[in-house]
Amino acid sequence: MGVLNDKIEIEAKKDIPQYYKDNTMKMYNLYTNPDKTVTPINVNSITAGSFFFLTYFDESNWMKYSPVLFIDHKKFDNQLIGYAINFNFLPLEIRSGMLDKILNDLEDNSQLSSITFENAYTMLLKVGYEYALVEYDMKRVQQAYQIDFSILPNFLYSSYPKNKYDPDKLYSIWLKKLETRELRHQEIIQSTVSDFFDITEDISGQYDALENHIKRLQRGIKRFK
Repeated sequence: MGVLNDKIEIEAKKDIPQYYKDNTMKMYNLYTNPDKTVTPINVNSITAGSFFFLTYFDESNWMKYSPVLFIDHKKFDNQLIGYAINFNFLPLEIRSGMLDKILNDLEDNSQLSSITFENAYTMLLKVGYEYALVEYDMKRVQQAYQIDFSILPNFLYSSYPKNKYDPDKLYSIWLKKLETRELRHQEIIQSTVSDFFDITEDISGQYDALENHIKRLQRGIKRFK
């Protein structure tokens, strides 16, 4: 095991369900009453390689209340799009197991600053959850809380109270995504960020695996602009 799972094992005391419940309330209280481990920051100060809890204008609670590892910004026209790994799409054990491979400790908050979109996508692709790397229209980020690495075990093994953790649902989504995994991969590597956010274009027939994803993004732009 690595630094994350070692600490989780010690803190959870073999009772992961209770650990998850306790952490959910702990993190919610910290979002309500921040301290040095959870810091409200200006959206313009969001940087790659850091962990955040984001509140976001969106139709989905999984996006509206997002625990993320922020990866990168892309800019085109007057749009600033952020990319982040949204942990709501990942089972608990995948979150910690995946990150354990790239973390050296739970002290250095800058150790992931060199992460790139390609790094993150490849890391997720290896475990079959590449769709957890999602786009954020930065104009729609309402609030951002930066998470100190020292409480990553609590952050990763928690949720926002309005988002109920359902491993069976996550597994069913994973199975469904497997059916179009290769096609989705090809469409992602051949697309550009403007393809996803240009609502003046009719995307019918341009995408198969990504069509519903792109339409959801464009609904969000129209509804929350």
